[in-house]
Amino acid sequence: MIRFLSRAGCAAVLVLALAAPALAHRVNIFAWAEAGQIHTESKFQGGNMVSGGTVEVRDAATDALLLSGNTDGEGKWSFPVPAEFRDKKPDLVLVVKAGEGHQGQWKLAAADYLDAGPAPAEAAAPAAAPAETPAPAAAPADLSKLVDQAVEARLAPLRKQVAELAEPSPGAAEILGGLGFLMGLGGMVMASRRRKG
Repeated sequence: MIRFLSRAGCAAVLVLALAAPALAHRVNIFAWAEAGQIHTESKFQGGNMVSGGTVEVRDAATDALLLSGNTDGEGKWSFPVPAEFRDKKPDLVLVVKAGEGHQGQWKLAAADYLDAGPAPAEAAAPAAAPAETPAPAAAPADLSKLVDQAVEARLAPLRKQVAELAEPSPGAAEILGGLGFLMGLGGMVMASRRRKG
């Protein structure tokens, strides 16, 4: 009996040692649009940023690869919304690949990145009017677009926080279930060895 308990204890320690890295390497990606650019931020569930990971931008309907790039040291990668995206308006799936099979994805609807306004180069300010001429009032459509851009800039960090809170983390039941499964496998291996010996 003591021999069995010592083996079970060793198996439990081994399972815990193997389970911790597995939980730490789950990858999350968050994407948002602002001022004509799509920004991404990727990190492991443990909080470490994905440095040098590959981000693929895929068409959600066809899974066709549209763009790709690499995350920087802070887990970030950004790109301007291409004219092709503005014409075809595809919904996007952004997939981060962090090596060793670790990956995560984020869906971004066309409406979310098209409403983010034009890129800074496209939104160049008009030449200043002479001092004696009053500046024309902004058209309602232009004002509405400016308000939408400002609101989107304020909402992007909140969306990120909500997405992080919505990510399910393993609870006690899942962890104990996994431990029990692995201990059961260990018991089967030990029983098999006893039969052979």
